[in-house]
Amino acid sequence: MNLIHIETNTRHSLPSANRRLRKQHGFHPLTERTVDEAAKCWGYTWEQPTESPAYNYLLDHPQADSEGVYHEAWVQRPALTSDEIEAYKISAIQQINTHYDNLVNGLAEHYPQFERDSWPDQRREAEAYTAWVSSGSDPETLPDTTVLDGIVSGTGDDLLTYCGYVLAKVEAYKQLGGKYVGLRIAARKQISDADTKADIDAILESLQ
Repeated sequence: MNLIHIETNTRHSLPSANRRLRKQHGFHPLTERTVDEAAKCWGYTWEQPTESPAYNYLLDHPQADSEGVYHEAWVQRPALTSDEIEAYKISAIQQINTHYDNLVNGLAEHYPQFERDSWPDQRREAEAYTAWVSSGSDPETLPDTTVLDGIVSGTGDDLLTYCGYVLAKVEAYKQLGGKYVGLRIAARKQISDADTKADIDAILESLQ
């Protein structure tokens, strides 16, 4: 976690300046990096970001030193109880589920809903028609291809060619969807096996 090390002179107390800066410039100086110019207009001097001790947090309103200069202050974060860890795990698993839901839903987001609604019919008809062609194309057993007939009347594609396109997309979706299922299961198992908040956070940050 990188936070800005900030000092201010005695013209403004740090809490007061925080409020004024947030109102005027839309940032909180202790939690967001900003340009030097915005800080200087309130009498601030910005220094290099500093690393906090692992999983500690910054005290919002540190005390001024003897010269009236405010410095950042790190406070030890108390360890989570076992119940808090379990609750954090539940929240993390929900985040994992949402993450992979969004990835899978993103595969279809560029298609209108009415077209997505036709996908099950397209797949069924494409499988049936391809199997019919492979088995000899007996006119007596010609499968129904109402949806695909309508589509190729608009695209100008050959029906069998379009069937190949549909089935290729089905296979690609199955493979990618299966990969996401596997990644989600693995991440959930890692969360279940984690012992600390730090471990859980690292798993969430590594999601792909």
